[in-house]
Amino acid sequence: MIVGMSKQGNTYIIDSALVREWQEQGYDYNREFGVKDAKEEKSFISPDDISLNPYDLGSKEKASPIVQFLSILGILLAIGVGAYLYFRRYGIVQKKVNFADLEEDTIYDIDFDKELAQYEMSCDYFQCVRLCYLSLLRHLHDTNRINWMPHKTSTQYIYEMKSEANFIALTNLFTKIRYGNYEATKELYDEAKRLAAEVRHEKGGAM
Repeated sequence: MIVGMSKQGNTYIIDSALVREWQEQGYDYNREFGVKDAKEEKSFISPDDISLNPYDLGSKEKASPIVQFLSILGILLAIGVGAYLYFRRYGIVQKKVNFADLEEDTIYDIDFDKELAQYEMSCDYFQCVRLCYLSLLRHLHDTNRINWMPHKTSTQYIYEMKSEANFIALTNLFTKIRYGNYEATKELYDEAKRLAAEVRHEKGGAM
């Protein structure tokens, strides 16, 4: 017999007073009769539960600082490599000069015009400044303004040129770039050409 119900003849009668008493005692009818809570029914993942943010792993859980750091580092590295390749492609970033690969400075057996044109096209301003200076030494030697020798120092040439200001400035620029690992740029090469032209034209010298 079901508790809370009585039988009169062939009919079951609900004892409303007893049911009311159970209700007042907080009896959970939904649980007893198999009615599930709405939250329990939600067993699937809705589109609203999915986050497209790689750093958002849920409303209560986020990516660790290490994961975030590595992700940002990877992005920065990709940008840096892309920028380097772009600038390298267009000659803005120069190749590092290996001084061991450079031949001894000489003013003979060199087609200065041809080689300067090639280095200008490749934006190798180190070689441009170097050849600009050596070309000037060749001109000064041929016009008897200096006596060029393979092992002479720049100081000796300055003395022979009677400390001419433009020649001193160009010699200092060449020395910094050739031996001081100073970065050669287009602006410095343009300055070297200007100084060389000034020196060539002094005392009626020809180009």
